[in-house]
Amino acid sequence: MPTPSHRLHDQMRYAALMNHRLTRHIIGDAKSVVLVAQAARHFAVPVACIGLVGREQVHLVAEIGISRHVVPRDLAISPYAILRDAPLVVEDTARDPMFAGHPLVAARGVRFLAAAPLIDRDGYRLGAFCLLGREPRAMPAADIADLVRFAARAMARIDFLSMIAELSREAIPATPAVRRAREVMVW
Repeated sequence: MPTPSHRLHDQMRYAALMNHRLTRHIIGDAKSVVLVAQAARHFAVPVACIGLVGREQVHLVAEIGISRHVVPRDLAISPYAILRDAPLVVEDTARDPMFAGHPLVAARGVRFLAAAPLIDRDGYRLGAFCLLGREPRAMPAADIADLVRFAARAMARIDFLSMIAELSREAIPATPAVRRAREVMVW
């Protein structure tokens, strides 16, 4: 059960996420999709994704090997990764007390997971760059460093998309149709 301190931090993290003013248009961003495809090949995993953690859901900006763009927060890996600054690596989920009973392990056969937090300029962990595999495996320090670099590239892309969204809001008059188009995601 989350402590009051944890809930306060999550509220502050959520406010930081909202300050990025990202819209639904970032889902499926072509450069982010290329990035997760590169990661899937580099790490030889069937699933790679960039997930932003909202209050109830995780929105997948880009994904390979998953057919969903929104995942309930309690079924996703990203919420675990935002609890720490360092990457989360579970070499064998079936042997890990925290993940052995997780729905991804039981229903989807996930046996390996690694996730590096997406940390914004103010130090808030907005989501995670995640890798999932069906076989247990070790993750050497060099691979963990590569995962952190992929997460940094993903965060840079999110910052860029946030900046573009802000510039377009300033450049386009706010007609009723534009206001609807600018609707911020319900996280």
